Amino acid sequence: MSKKRRKQRQNKQEIAQPESFWQNIPVKTQHIIMAVLLFIIPVIMFWDVVVGDQKFYAHDTIQWRAAAEATIEDREQYGYEPLWAPSMYGGMPSYFINYEKSAVNVDDVLNWVGRKAFPAGFMWIGLAGSYLLFVMMGANPLAAAFGALAFAFTTYIPIIIGAGHNSKFIAYNFIPWIIAGYYMLTRKQKLRWLGFGVFALALTAELRAGHPQVTYYFGIFMVIWWLTDLVLAFKEKIQSAFLKKTGLLVLAAALSLVAVIQPYWPKTELTPYSTRGGSEIENTGGLDFDYAMAWSQGWGELLTLAIPNAYGGSSSDGTYWGPKSFTSGPHYMGALVFLFFIYGMVRWKNNLKWIFFGGGTLTMLFSLGNEFLAFNRLMYLYVPYFNKFRTPEMWLIVTVFAFTVIAVFGLQALFNDLKDKTQGLDSKEWAAIGAVLFFGGLMSVAPGSLLDFTKVGERQMILQQAAQQNQVSPQNPQLQQQVDQYLNNQIIPQRKEKAANDARRFLILTVIAGGMVIGVRYHKVAPAYAGIAVVLLTAYDLTGVGNRYISDNSKVPDHVDGERVLEQRERDVDTFIVENLKNETGVWDYRTFPLLDSPYNSAVPSYFYPTIGGYTAVKLAVFQDLIDETLDISRGQINTKVLSMLNTKYLTYGQPVQLPGFEVAFQGQSGVVMENTNVQPKAWFVDSLIVKTDAQEALSYLNHQDFDPAKHAVLQKDISTERSLTAGSAEVTTLAPRKIEIETVNEGDGFLVIGEVFYPAGWSATIDGELAEILKTNYVLRGIEVPAGNHTITLEFNPTSHTLGSTLAWIGNGLVFLIFVGGIFLTVKGNQFAKDEEETEEA
Repeated sequence: MSKKRRKQRQNKQEIAQPESFWQNIPVKTQHIIMAVLLFIIPVIMFWDVVVGDQKFYAHDTIQWRAAAEATIEDREQYGYEPLWAPSMYGGMPSYFINYEKSAVNVDDVLNWVGRKAFPAGFMWIGLAGSYLLFVMMGANPLAAAFGALAFAFTTYIPIIIGAGHNSKFIAYNFIPWIIAGYYMLTRKQKLRWLGFGVFALALTAELRAGHPQVTYYFGIFMVIWWLTDLVLAFKEKIQSAFLKKTGLLVLAAALSLVAVIQPYWPKTELTPYSTRGGSEIENTGGLDFDYAMAWSQGWGELLTLAIPNAYGGSSSDGTYWGPKSFTSGPHYMGALVFLFFIYGMVRWKNNLKWIFFGGGTLTMLFSLGNEFLAFNRLMYLYVPYFNKFRTPEMWLIVTVFAFTVIAVFGLQALFNDLKDKTQGLDSKEWAAIGAVLFFGGLMSVAPGSLLDFTKVGERQMILQQAAQQNQVSPQNPQLQQQVDQYLNNQIIPQRKEKAANDARRFLILTVIAGGMVIGVRYHKVAPAYAGIAVVLLTAYDLTGVGNRYISDNSKVPDHVDGERVLEQRERDVDTFIVENLKNETGVWDYRTFPLLDSPYNSAVPSYFYPTIGGYTAVKLAVFQDLIDETLDISRGQINTKVLSMLNTKYLTYGQPVQLPGFEVAFQGQSGVVMENTNVQPKAWFVDSLIVKTDAQEALSYLNHQDFDPAKHAVLQKDISTERSLTAGSAEVTTLAPRKIEIETVNEGDGFLVIGEVFYPAGWSATIDGELAEILKTNYVLRGIEVPAGNHTITLEFNPTSHTLGSTLAWIGNGLVFLIFVGGIFLTVKGNQFAKDEEETEEA
């Protein structure tokens, strides 16, 4: 052997990484091992739900089930989609409450599996998609598994599972499949047709999951990625090829939109009339800014990405001290994810790093909401649809995903070092690891150097409460001293200790992982062993922290269904109302104002009978305006005339109340039922019209002392009021979710008021088969001009958005499925053709 050859061999031996058993396992087998691990971890974390005899049934799930009861019953009774939810807020479209998709797709099968093994079933979808994405991007099985765990188990996910935000959770788990489709189509030439199919099918499934906020937030990130790719395409002079790929993306997205046109067309149609579309009174085009910015992440609270209890964790134990009014838990990305994110910023050389860093940073700024007021107000005013959503902290799900990608390739860099001829860490790597460890050490020993652990306004609030309890002035020096001692000796030390404990935990985990990095870089530890350790520690870290924020109160025995849970809440007042509110044909002629409950924050009473309250994320703006102006119980305002025109026969409360026209109808152990002796029927004639074309004037007039709903109809259309109206009789003969029939008799021309909420997008009226105009009456109700004589008035709800949308949805879903199958066929055929061509060339 020559001297030169011997020297080269010695050099190779000197720089060779330590070997591990993992290197001898075929890559396909490694993928199988990681798949099994990712399958098992959700089962272990949610063992009592997936395998045991428990199931999640949290507050929001109960509220949804209560809100949906009327539409579920109507669907069973009438055999068609009800479209109208009669039991909340005086009646409203059911699109955001309970609205079944007419067409079927592959997600119906996935949803069936997901619900049978909830929540693990849906987690498997997200884990598989993110794992596939990271592998395609160049990660090996261990690094890809690390990223998949970080995606699926970031603490926000178990929090929303426990809270019952199921549609949000399901939508989140389809996201990596959309991104995988985009990546295949734009960067994998051999997989472009498969990417086309995956993108179309995944986007369809994502949209059908029914949580547009998740879609929008990740959609913003995808737009940033696409714009960056577009700039790079022009820079590299390959814009023609990229624009062709963009055309395929647009086609896939367009077909997906057709596939989900039902239910999204009706929902989009509703939005301008809902609180998401703004108020006619305030002349806004979206959510109120303060409402939209509620639940903003604090600047300092971003520390929870690395140290979950830095701000006290959950509000349930009273230790949370961040700017939100309350929270169920922090956004935590994981100690090792944080470490490898910092390390990846140094080691990952791919330009994609800046796309993910930029997108993650921008969405992190969005999450600050009110805490970064000037920036987010600009976004609210000028970015399309930005003002349709609230809860800015939710933007952090995009931040965590983006930073996770960088972390994955920070870990992957250790495996790439197998071919590296250098040993040791350079100055940037030392700085990255050192900064993380210094941060952890500082928070462990001196958390007060970075945080003060006091909530804004907390001292004053406690002082006011203590003053009321002790019947002394808040300015009392002795009381102030006691409050200060309580905060300084009990509350703040408890918060410091929670933060310090998690900081020590963070430090231990990052010291282990940092040691692994150093060991690999100095060729003392096999990269595979480091990767295995990181995967297992990440699983331990994220599942352990996530379990903190899942309350046992969010679970019930598996045999308990939604109806049983709600029926157990029936009280004597509810029983009385159910027995007395229906007419002899079993139809609900009247409604209830459930003051005994939180009327605008609980749908439970609506499970038993129609109410003018409820609980839903989207409600009609006119009804919210009516509440704010005439039924704002926070100000003690209850306009009994408005209650009468809304057919409110009963009011529940803890004790008898003094209200004009109300008298005690029932007094039980749970409360009192007050009966409205002036309640208006479902339809009635008035004797005079009052025109107020200005919306605020029309609404305000309902509070006018002269307003009498039995006699007056307030219109916003400029029509003649100088007419003689004849009072007649009106009998409602049909009251179905999509059809109302009224028989009327009046000697002269009359004006009929109908005690149903005005909604112009789909309701039509006829008088003896001839079209008639439905006029917005008393700001929220419907009115019709009726000529003299005997007539049959029919109101029907058949929005084109539903009828035509359902047909188009079937066509769209069929095309999307064919595209997916075609994408698989073209990919297999193309790869086989390339293989045959290679074999021919070799021959």
